Amino acid sequence: MAQKVINTPWTPAFTLDLSIASRKAFEEVLKEFRAWASQQTKKPLQLSMGRHIYTPEMAEHQLIHNAANREPVFPHIKRIANVMLEGQWKVNGQCIIVNADGKLEDGQHRLFGCYFSGASFETYGIYDVPVDPLLFLSLDDNRSRSHVDSLITAGVSRGAAYVLRHAAPLAIKYENDRLDVFKNLPVPRLTNNQFARYISSHPHLEETTHILLGTYSVALDIINDTAAAVVFADKMRELYGEDELDDFFAELTSDEKREDTDPIKGLLRRLNENNAPDARKGERKNRIHVLAWLIKGFNMHKAGARIPRKGGLQLGDNEPYPRFPESDC
Repeated sequence: MAQKVINTPWTPAFTLDLSIASRKAFEEVLKEFRAWASQQTKKPLQLSMGRHIYTPEMAEHQLIHNAANREPVFPHIKRIANVMLEGQWKVNGQCIIVNADGKLEDGQHRLFGCYFSGASFETYGIYDVPVDPLLFLSLDDNRSRSHVDSLITAGVSRGAAYVLRHAAPLAIKYENDRLDVFKNLPVPRLTNNQFARYISSHPHLEETTHILLGTYSVALDIINDTAAAVVFADKMRELYGEDELDDFFAELTSDEKREDTDPIKGLLRRLNENNAPDARKGERKNRIHVLAWLIKGFNMHKAGARIPRKGGLQLGDNEPYPRFPESDC
């Protein structure tokens, strides 16, 4: 039989009318809720495993333990809330999952729907799942997790996670020599768990992301593809150190007049043409091209080589994809 545990008078710490609230309003309330929750005493609900009726008060209590969960999706919360308000919520066996430390692992969309709608819902609960920082990656809460979700759950900052979702696959392709500017060379798609573990085993990639976002905004504006810039800079840091990276980005962002045969000028011309507002959509090159230009331009600059006056920095039809010199690896 379902257990209704809390019956004492109660008012929610936060309210939001989901029928009229905008996404921005939800994000503002969510930010305030998280700040408030971080200051609350975290006491478990003391529920036994099994079937329960979750009230909004119970939902608030459980959401206080939601510090490391993924970013909630507002339209998804509204859909769930509407189903609850209409009395159409089904007990389908999907559980509220809490680990042995009392941390909510799965259920935040259902709980936020309950909390803001004021509608109770019936569900099963499991409250002693073993503690595992990556457990959340194998769960589903009524929608599939993205790689960004998996990284945030694993402790990566939100800003870096949105960059790494594109930078990591590009880095993996580079590492496995699966890059070509003229044809697609697919690699197996990683599961969320594999993706998070890749980032965990390559902490320098996240470090490079933070360095670029915090220090090299002008260079990023010129390159106009943060993922390609991160992969390029990460290899630069690994092979040559941060001073070399700083020097190269200083060259890239300087107003110095350069000869037409200077590879830096050729690189800038390619990037500027690709980023021009009037560039045709179908003619814009993707980040695989951008990374290739960066590597080739840097290699030529470091070697003191020159580019042709006509044609500039080019990627030839039969040219292997540019790589940093193996002797430097």
